Amino acid sequence: MKYVFGILVGFGVLFLIVGGTIPLWMGLRFVWHGLNCSRWPTTTGFVVKAAISESEAGSKGNMYQLAAYTFFLPKLSFSYQVNGHSYTTENLQFGRAEGSGDASEAALLMLRYPVGAKVKIHYHPSNPSLAVVRPGVYSDIVWYFVAGVSFILFGVVAGLGYLSTVRDILVFHHVMGLMWLIFIMLGIGMLAPGLLNLWIAKASENWPTVNGVIVSSEKEMAMSAIQHSEGKTYVTDTNRVPLAYQYEVNGEKHYSNVRHFGQFVGSSEESWSDAIFKRYPTGTQVPVTYCPADPDVAALESGIHPETWFLPGSGAAFLLFGLLALYMFERH
Repeated sequence: MKYVFGILVGFGVLFLIVGGTIPLWMGLRFVWHGLNCSRWPTTTGFVVKAAISESEAGSKGNMYQLAAYTFFLPKLSFSYQVNGHSYTTENLQFGRAEGSGDASEAALLMLRYPVGAKVKIHYHPSNPSLAVVRPGVYSDIVWYFVAGVSFILFGVVAGLGYLSTVRDILVFHHVMGLMWLIFIMLGIGMLAPGLLNLWIAKASENWPTVNGVIVSSEKEMAMSAIQHSEGKTYVTDTNRVPLAYQYEVNGEKHYSNVRHFGQFVGSSEESWSDAIFKRYPTGTQVPVTYCPADPDVAALESGIHPETWFLPGSGAAFLLFGLLALYMFERH
């Protein structure tokens, strides 16, 4: 029986390590292609599919949906030709997550890429089937590395923990050290995009401004319920105001959903959503601050907003806690 349990633990550890290696490899591959694709040859392509699907995570109870979360999944497909051969790609940008809990993110892509719209396709010179619409690497890429390293660390911790129970090996010290590394990785995962938001928000203070209009604005309330083993159910409401606005730069239409960089997607306070909805109803004329190098990057409120500090602040707290805990543990 002991050997059977050991084999099961071994398979579990292997599963975690392999499961971590896959997103790590994907992340490295996305970074490599994202950094090089701006130098790839280009061709004209067209949007052949643009749709939104919803995916709900969680289970249903008698009265509530237990821990239910809705993800909005935009489905985009682009067709193009290279040397007389036809290809299709679904790559909008390397490293971009497939879905989001923010409905306005998916709606924004439908506005930017309606069926039939013409786009520039960057394709790999030796493998034209590998192509992307927007060059560069999306900020979501950091979570591929965080997920990969975390899975591998969990696998190593599980393996060392098992060895400490079957052999006379003192591995507790190493296990605890690895556990603090998980806090460090989570901190890096939040700090990296948070600092990027801060940098862009600060830079936006000097960007040009054009007139725009709110094309979509609505209030939403999402309810989630978590039932504990004792039978108690805790219900939380999240208020959201997904919006989108249109503006023109050099005669070309652009769309964005950013009020300010680092904005909250939702809040439990209804007054938060009421203030946004009253300020930006559909049809309102608004000044839009946009990035001269990439007009798709824009905001209604330039500069650093108090919400912009939340993500880098949380990331710094996790990172410093992990580093301090690891330092103190190593000293003892």
